[in-house]
Amino acid sequence: MSSMTIQLTRILEQMEKRGISKKEMCAKLGYKGQQAFASWMKDDGKNTSYIKKIPQMAEILGVSADYLLGKTDDPRPMLERAGINPIPMEEQAMRPIIGMASAGSGVLAQEQILGWESVDIKYNTDEYFYLQISGDSMAPKIDDGDLVLVHRQDEVSSGDVAVVLVTDHDEEAEGFVKKVEIDGDSVTLVSFNPYYPPRVFSGKSIQQLSFVGKVVELKRKF
Repeated sequence: MSSMTIQLTRILEQMEKRGISKKEMCAKLGYKGQQAFASWMKDDGKNTSYIKKIPQMAEILGVSADYLLGKTDDPRPMLERAGINPIPMEEQAMRPIIGMASAGSGVLAQEQILGWESVDIKYNTDEYFYLQISGDSMAPKIDDGDLVLVHRQDEVSSGDVAVVLVTDHDEEAEGFVKKVEIDGDSVTLVSFNPYYPPRVFSGKSIQQLSFVGKVVELKRKF
């Protein structure tokens, strides 16, 4: 059995396994009808024009190109073999990246969309947005430039990492990402970086605080 026959055999086996007809595969590859397969399967495998389509067919079939080429007997894509399972595109959505809070000294809490980032489809509602971190007060867990996914909510629980607005005496609001600790009538905003001291609010000063939302996920790019 030639390597050419191995390639075609594996392609056809995977197509049958997934219920994809020759006509459907040809349409996905940009061919009309199913004549391409007839040409590939005759002439003792001399027609090798399909080789350039193997990466595309591997993606359609959810297997590795090396498997279709006969270089490995493991059909799993390379990322899956490495233990990485990317989220299929149909299960992803996009949420806006907003620059409105600081993990350092604080910035004016004015929402501005900096871009968009992919997110699991379950988070694809207006209740979620990404926040781009500025500063190192939450390092090393949350670093400068990281993205945190935030669920909009005006109440949080003790122990949550939240986006907090602090209104000073001049009525200018600053936004921060902090761990929130609630103890009776006091609220403490805690930084992970020990260089930054906790900020305690109690009595009338609690009125300076308002919550934008709870951090539910971290996304870091290298």
